[in-house]
Amino acid sequence: MVIVAQLVRASDCGSEGHGFEPRLSPLKKQVTNNTRLLLLAFLIYELLQAILFLLLQLFSYILLENRIYTEGIECILVNKH
Repeated sequence: MVIVAQLVRASDCGSEGHGFEPRLSPLKKQVTNNTRLLLLAFLIYELLQAILFLLLQLFSYILLENRIYTEGIECILVNKH
């Protein structure tokens, strides 16, 4: 008579199929996603503020140049008469 024994390794609680890398809990994933969205929203806000500032500077410069040009033409026209 031959007795065959099979060794069965008992797994520890809940580690089967999870690999060696730690997994993030659903709460941490949500916090991480929220943080990324908040950072993205902040960067977009800052970028839009910078663009608006540059557009206002350009618009002010164009108005100033137009005013100087218009005043120059008025001076020429007044001096001709």
